[in-house]
Amino acid sequence: MKKSIEYIANKSKELLSTQIDSYRSLHQKAGTVIAVGALFAPLFLFLVEKAELWVRITASILITPLIAGIILLLLTLTAKKLNQGYDESNFENLINQDIDEVQKIEIAYNKYSIEKNEKILTNQNKKYNWGIGLIIIAIILSIFLLILDTSIKNNSSHNKQNNTMAKDNKKTKTSSKTDSVKIVTLPKVDPKKVIQLNEGVDPKKETRKDKK
Repeated sequence: MKKSIEYIANKSKELLSTQIDSYRSLHQKAGTVIAVGALFAPLFLFLVEKAELWVRITASILITPLIAGIILLLLTLTAKKLNQGYDESNFENLINQDIDEVQKIEIAYNKYSIEKNEKILTNQNKKYNWGIGLIIIAIILSIFLLILDTSIKNNSSHNKQNNTMAKDNKKTKTSSKTDSVKIVTLPKVDPKKVIQLNEGVDPKKETRKDKK
């Protein structure tokens, strides 16, 4: 019986200590995530500042769950009074009591503290989990949006380069065709130098006419 009481007393101490450590750890993790989220938000908005209008609108929408997550994590940092078992200021009341009775009192107060702390920790964990979930979703979607915007810009610039190269090729072909076609001009005709056909005409008469 004594060993059972002693075991339960020690176990209740461990559980109470674990709750307090969990509460402090939750605060540390929440503070770290808040810092990361607070740094990510302005950086993300800066990266999409010169993006397309629909990208900027989507980015503004994605900031909403990020801010909501940060607010929930801030709520987890609000100070809560945790119960820590029997108050040491009342130890003098236990001096004259039997060790078994002292351990029973310790178990009772530890059990009460654990039950009260459990409600506080459950509420804090819900806020923390919701906050973490919203922040993770916002960051993942934001990164996906940045990748999508970058790929669209790359495709657009690639298409522009192809169009520019095609236009340059057309201009080059047109200019080469123009250069290959040379304009030939004929000289003026001197009638005196034209050879005439004397068929059916007496050459002598023609000669006389020319002399006249």
